Amino acid sequence: MLLVFIIGGISIVKTFKSTDKAAVISAFSSFNPVFLVAAVACFILYLSFESLAYKGLLNRLGENTTFFRSLGYSMSDFLFSSITPGGSGGQPGQFYFMVKDGMSPSNSVFSLFPFNMVYHICLIVIGAIAIITGAMNVIADVNLIKILIIYGLLAQLLMVIWLSLALHSKRVLPIIVKTFFNIARKVPFLKRLANKEAECNEHMEQYKVNGQWLKRNPATALKLAFWIMGMLFFSYSVPYFIYRGLGYAQLNWIQFVLLQGLVVIALESIPIPGGVGVAEHTFTGVYSAITISGGGFALMILTRAVNLYGGMLFGILGIAILALSWNKNDIKLRTRGMVSTNIKTLAS
Repeated sequence: MLLVFIIGGISIVKTFKSTDKAAVISAFSSFNPVFLVAAVACFILYLSFESLAYKGLLNRLGENTTFFRSLGYSMSDFLFSSITPGGSGGQPGQFYFMVKDGMSPSNSVFSLFPFNMVYHICLIVIGAIAIITGAMNVIADVNLIKILIIYGLLAQLLMVIWLSLALHSKRVLPIIVKTFFNIARKVPFLKRLANKEAECNEHMEQYKVNGQWLKRNPATALKLAFWIMGMLFFSYSVPYFIYRGLGYAQLNWIQFVLLQGLVVIALESIPIPGGVGVAEHTFTGVYSAITISGGGFALMILTRAVNLYGGMLFGILGIAILALSWNKNDIKLRTRGMVSTNIKTLAS
């Protein structure tokens, strides 16, 4: 995580050197902090919608989880996605905390597949709408952005096909599970997940049953799509309110969300933790196309402060809350054991 902050800091300083410093300072000085509150609220709503999506899916699978437990999983997902290449550590991190909470490994892993499949479908839908409505024309002059967007959309499509096969094919699912645990082993904190691979393999038949269940319950996929589209909408709304706080209003809310969606699609599949290094330069270029001198850099740095660096701090908080609850449960179990022992001693 420290490496993400260091690389991000270096990239920000390098980008700042190539901007009009006086214009950047002027942009910051004119910023309306009320809109920063709105941006942070959107980020919290983004996490909340993801939590509701997982809560609904896990409850349908028979797991008794609450909104706040799911919120903890979402926070851990964000943190591990931000510090691993291509966000590859997010789902293994969620799996670890779900299992630690007492959920079955099979249901924990299975909940990740339909969520991811619907998530990537939603990204493709947003990208298609953005292209059809001309959002790409706004950033047509930004270097390599069109190539990155096409690459990103193809990557999303491949993920949808891959995950769909995982849910419906006996041959593909074991490969997916093995890949999942191979990724987990490369993240130091998650290496302890390795001993769960055998247990998951034992539940392959359960995966097949769950896949058939999902096919028979299309309403579940539609509900997932609703929560995930809301999640993405609020995530992409964070820079919109910062944009408004800097005094700009040429793009309306929907136009900005579609534009942000295209840029996220372009960057999401790049195998760099949090996109740091590449994202700062790209976002500054994109935002400079819709602001005046200095505004692009100010919009980039305030956006990254909320939805990356601030989000990572949210992730640490979520993990701390989950860990604290485990400690409390351990204390309760030990206390119950001591009380039970004392009662037996007194009875004898």
